[in-house]
Amino acid sequence: MTHLDSDPDRIRVCDTNADGKGVYGVLTQLRTIDGMHPIAFVSDGGDGGCDIIEVPIVTNGMYQMQLCWGNYGTSPCVASGIFTE
Repeated sequence: MTHLDSDPDRIRVCDTNADGKGVYGVLTQLRTIDGMHPIAFVSDGGDGGCDIIEVPIVTNGMYQMQLCWGNYGTSPCVASGIFTE
């Protein structure tokens, strides 16, 4: 999972394992009221290449990416560090 810092910002997710399971990514934004809040989802699997979506990243916002294997909500995930635009 990669943040492509362009205009507009994009997130790319690539499933590199031919194991019959896809991957999905979640972009979360840190909000002072409710903590980490999901703002974008992207998945990849079952096809060649990667999937890319445009994301609403704003200057001075705090974000984290999570990459998960398998089914949404029940899969093991890894998370990036917090990053800003």
